[in-house]
Amino acid sequence: PSMSMTVVGDFAQASHPGTCKNWDEVLGILNDVSACKNETVLLSVNYRTPAEVMDFAHDIMREVSPELAQTQAVREVGYYPVVETSHINTPEVKKYVEVAVEKGGTIAVIAAEDKLQELEELLAPFDASADTSKSIDTKVAILQSVDAKGLEFDHVIVYDPHAIVGDVKRPAGWKSLFVTLTRATQSLAVLMDETRQDRLATIIRSQNKN
Repeated sequence: PSMSMTVVGDFAQASHPGTCKNWDEVLGILNDVSACKNETVLLSVNYRTPAEVMDFAHDIMREVSPELAQTQAVREVGYYPVVETSHINTPEVKKYVEVAVEKGGTIAVIAAEDKLQELEELLAPFDASADTSKSIDTKVAILQSVDAKGLEFDHVIVYDPHAIVGDVKRPAGWKSLFVTLTRATQSLAVLMDETRQDRLATIIRSQNKN
């Protein structure tokens, strides 16, 4: 009874069905266990993700949870994310990995689960691995969004954001994409199928500022 605890969370990354949507829901669960006094503090400063990447990610988040798109990035890298819209296929990823390798640092390719094996085979010359247990140590990590949560990489390549989102009518899918975008600490590249014409596609195209 005399102890205290700090609970930290980011509801913008709450991409699993049935997860809490705000702190009122969390506190309700805690009070069901034991009535407690509480204080809620908003942590609004982002030291990790560049402002250019957060601008992109916030535009995604505003579509489903505008109240969560309010963090302030204090660091800039001087260039915007790269957006490529074409008739994408997995070989397109290779050139972006080559660029990232030249820059140096950690690299992740994030895609839907059904593309991971194909990407691993394509990127084998870069010592790429889709084994989540090796994602920290391998030269190029190949991950789905749920496994990238909590990790960070210098360079992130997002393959087919619509496949990551799934049903664009589900907020959880948009949050999965938010998680994906915010793994990058330096550069971000997003490869989208040019045939997409929905709201998500419009937002992604608007980020093409290079």
